[in-house]
Amino acid sequence: MGRKLEQNRVTITRVKSKADIYTVASSNDMFTEKYIIVKVYEDSIEFSLPSIDYQGKSYSLNKNPKRKSCNFTLKTTINIEGSFLIDEEESTEDELIILL
Repeated sequence: MGRKLEQNRVTITRVKSKADIYTVASSNDMFTEKYIIVKVYEDSIEFSLPSIDYQGKSYSLNKNPKRKSCNFTLKTTINIEGSFLIDEEESTEDELIILL
């Protein structure tokens, strides 16, 4: 049985047999929405919610009621595997940031 994810944490695991595919999971309130925008940098990841008229890439969130969390699959060439605290000083109500 899995453990409940913390509100202030994002957990990223590499999908087995896929070098550049990761599952991103969190129970943070932002992850309870239907879609999320993700920007991956060498030293951080930014998560934000799309506006109604947003036309770019967004990710559909899958709800996991047993863990009270949501997750999605992300493709990137940057190694982002780990469990990260949300940087509360850098984050805002509209944007969450984790430092790698």
